[in-house]
Amino acid sequence: MAADYDDIRLRFGPGDDRTIRMTRVVNEARVRAGTERSEARDLGVFLIRSRSAGKRLVGLAFLQEAPEPGALEDVLGLVSGSATAFEMFHALVAIKEMSPLLTASQKEAAIETLEREKDDPRGIGVMDDANLPTLIDQVLDSLVSG
Repeated sequence: MAADYDDIRLRFGPGDDRTIRMTRVVNEARVRAGTERSEARDLGVFLIRSRSAGKRLVGLAFLQEAPEPGALEDVLGLVSGSATAFEMFHALVAIKEMSPLLTASQKEAAIETLEREKDDPRGIGVMDDANLPTLIDQVLDSLVSG
């Protein structure tokens, strides 16, 4: 799946077709994670630390389906240092899924990181994206209310 993701990013230019194809890979990874949550959780924690974008995305998909609060720091790193908007989006979804499992201090760290990203410290247009501002607000809401 990771190789498929990387291949799609290489072969297709930015746009809806590429996003749809990449989303299919994430969805497939989530379905597979749902069949063996414990294994997916462990593998997800490992994969999100990879230098490979495809492996990171598969890892995030696994953690969306099998959340692991111990991976929060790494997932927050993917939010604040994301290589692409697609990666940031899926890191945010992973945080949203793990939010009910987080400790108070983990929630505080996540809120701090997300609030900082709203100010777009890297100047990459986070708040100009069609989906990221709304998702950031949704994740913040889940961290505050959950």
